[in-house]
Amino acid sequence: MPESLSLKREIQRKYIHFSSAIIPIVILIIGKEKSLAILGIVTPIFIVFDFLKSRISLFDKLYHTFFGLITREEEFKSLTGASFVLFGCLITLMMFPLHSAVFGMLVMSLCDSIAAIIGKSKGKVSLFGKTLEGTIGFV
Repeated sequence: MPESLSLKREIQRKYIHFSSAIIPIVILIIGKEKSLAILGIVTPIFIVFDFLKSRISLFDKLYHTFFGLITREEEFKSLTGASFVLFGCLITLMMFPLHSAVFGMLVMSLCDSIAAIIGKSKGKVSLFGKTLEGTIGFV
């Protein structure tokens, strides 16, 4: 099972996750086509960086310097949550109408963060590797 972050580190991590709500807000401001172009460039850059950090020590050191304290152990050698979020936003924006995509991205950014904090701090009942309390917090 992946190493768990302390509640304090999980909250720090979720501040960043919570701030990803800026992505759908910017999408609403600049529009779907420009957003697709930007996400289409930025997403592969993040994925390549994730790939390089697990293979080239300079990238690994840079990553550890800025994000080491809030990174889950399994993310040091694989894709990080940021790459998954960007890829998810790109695919969602490609597949759904603008307002539906933006709503889904906001739910992901806000509700997932709240669920993780509730699950980590109050969770007692395990449910498929998560907690019942966190799941209820998501809703």
